[in-house]
Amino acid sequence: MSSHVSQKIAERGAIKKIGVIGMGYVGIPAAMLFADVLQFEKVYGFQRESATSGYKIEMLNRGESPLKARSPG
Repeated sequence: MSSHVSQKIAERGAIKKIGVIGMGYVGIPAAMLFADVLQFEKVYGFQRESATSGYKIEMLNRGESPLKARSPG
């Protein structure tokens, strides 16, 4: 890692916010795992609004999972 990048990381401190792109079978569980990490203050999920996947946005905003499979916890 270059000294410039190392210096920027040292100046800014620990990562407090993280974003996950795509709220599907990988993105939703990944976002949930990141949300359980105390280091992160905010976890953002990004999903494009389209005819086939835009419904996920409304479901997630209501606190519902658009995943059909059930998972423990």
